[in-house]
Amino acid sequence: MWWIAAYLLPLNSFIIYIIVVRDASVAAFVWVYMMPVMSYLMLGRKIGLLLALPFMLIATLGYLYRFGLPAGAAGTMDRANALTCGILILVFVHLYEQVNDRWGHAIGDAALQHICRLLSARLRQTDSIGRLRVEEFGLLLRHTDLEAARPIIESLRLQLSQKPLPVGDKSISLTATFGMAEWQVDGNSADELFRRADERLYRGKALGRNQLISHDVLN
Repeated sequence: MWWIAAYLLPLNSFIIYIIVVRDASVAAFVWVYMMPVMSYLMLGRKIGLLLALPFMLIATLGYLYRFGLPAGAAGTMDRANALTCGILILVFVHLYEQVNDRWGHAIGDAALQHICRLLSARLRQTDSIGRLRVEEFGLLLRHTDLEAARPIIESLRLQLSQKPLPVGDKSISLTATFGMAEWQVDGNSADELFRRADERLYRGKALGRNQLISHDVLN
């Protein structure tokens, strides 16, 4: 997750800079609206709020310091519209994540069982599966290099996306993002392999989820 912070912190700081820098455009404030969207998408509801809210407040204060309070009714209305839009975006992404949490709690067990059944049916007898975090699983494919493992994992990803979870008379689409690591190539210990796979997993989430990431980005 460190690389997400290394991306978001400079980005948010740069947005503040282009707002307060000399000869800045009044319209530069619209970039502030990216802060909650990017933070919630990459970090989730709680951490995303903690990261986005201080930067949004600083950007607002910097904007007021740079351009001052509006003099007339039209200017006041413009500032109010900009502020209201930012607040509504923040509230929307926050409530959106609450809806996800509430939906997940209601059918969480069924979703986990559904995922485990699909994964177990596709894996070999020599493979292992275990739950690592609330919504994260670990797969161990023994005696399998990265090239041989990639089509196996890709078929799992497709299978999960093509077989929704039935709930009453409805169905819930499920997707999975995979980060892969190979022993002795990406690390020689369980901690090293987990860290590398975890980094690739979060990169897949940042790229839009429902992804398979098996290599690092080459410069």
